[in-house]
Amino acid sequence: LIRRREKKIAPLLGCLAAFFLLSGFLETSGSLVDKANEQYEDKQYRSAAENYRKVQVRRPDDPEVLYNLGTVLYKSADYRESAGHLEAALKTVRDPGLKARSLYNLGNTCYRLGDFEAAIDAYKKTLEIDPGDADAKYNLEFLQKQKNAFDKKDQEKKKQDQKKEDQKQQQQKQDQRQD
Repeated sequence: LIRRREKKIAPLLGCLAAFFLLSGFLETSGSLVDKANEQYEDKQYRSAAENYRKVQVRRPDDPEVLYNLGTVLYKSADYRESAGHLEAALKTVRDPGLKARSLYNLGNTCYRLGDFEAAIDAYKKTLEIDPGDADAKYNLEFLQKQKNAFDKKDQEKKKQDQKKEDQKQQQQKQDQRQD
């Protein structure tokens, strides 16, 4: 009696296993990364992000997965979440090349978020690791020029505001004297 049940159950288990394998239920992390990479190359950023997230569930501290997810989120203009994943990647990354790429992308993300100081810092750190990174060097120089121009305009505005305030106070003193 037991042997008959085993014979009936075995084909059923085989069919279930085949179903799960064919449905993609048991996709490996590697196959999901490959699929997400292809989607990224095809500019299907939302689909790529979904697949990277699936891998992240299995490998939450993997710096490569965090970098990939941060990069695809940047391409999707989700800058805040992108920055979070890139920063998380930087906490565990050991490979200098991946660290430099993570810092560079973090710099780009910070720039998009309007945090120019953090962007400048990220580009500087990128160049410490990879002094030959022409893009990081260009972005750093560009931002430093922009920041210097902004600082100069800000100082001029403060001087003008102070001058107006001084004139206003002098006018008030003259008005008080005339009363």
